[in-house]
Amino acid sequence: MNIEYEIYNPGGNITALVIDNNYNKKDIKNINNYLLKKYKQVEQVAFLDIDKNELKMAGGEFCVNAARCALYYSINNFNKDEITFLDKKIRGIIDKDYISIKYDINKKLNDIIKTNDKTIVSLNGISIVILDKETNDLLLKQKSMNKIKSILESLNINEKALGIVLIDDYTIDPYIWVKAIDTLYNETACGSASIATAIYYYLKTNYKEYRIIQPSKEELKIKLNIKNNILKNIEIEGTIKKTKKTD
Repeated sequence: MNIEYEIYNPGGNITALVIDNNYNKKDIKNINNYLLKKYKQVEQVAFLDIDKNELKMAGGEFCVNAARCALYYSINNFNKDEITFLDKKIRGIIDKDYISIKYDINKKLNDIIKTNDKTIVSLNGISIVILDKETNDLLLKQKSMNKIKSILESLNINEKALGIVLIDDYTIDPYIWVKAIDTLYNETACGSASIATAIYYYLKTNYKEYRIIQPSKEELKIKLNIKNNILKNIEIEGTIKKTKKTD
């Protein structure tokens, strides 16, 4: 396939970033399948439209780590420190192998997190179920993918992506299902799950800054800017590296 792309490791959650030339839905699906098959370590494919400086995922969902990859590319290649992602403006700053991004939320916490029989954090384009050590059941501890997908399907939440994150103190084990392309990964890192975990702990501790350990053993620093019970914006910082690709 004659496509322009880079592969990045944002502390796990290996991401193929395609430099988008307004591919249609069929092209996007074919490119996604091609890159996932070619690179077994790649967990997701993102498309960056340089002219519009706009990012989109193959499945249409929101992804923090993809945003970090896109901004890393955009800053290094075009000196553009802002992208649009699902109508959100996201800004980035690079410091050597670290990239920090910031994006606005401006939502009440009560509209973001719901707790009944399950705790669910709804972000922009993805909802995450939080299960701590006390609520993990045996099948989830055994990491049954069928059980996880069944739970996610039963939620009946109209989002592009759904996830379950098992948390043990500040260490996460995320499972993300993207409906449109029907991929379910036990991800090696997940920015959205890290944010959801930080919000979950904020309600318990009132702290606003966290270091969330990924399955890759890397960490993401999360800062929640909250005022009057409104989540104004989020800052996320972590490592990123460009990886070698084979053509």
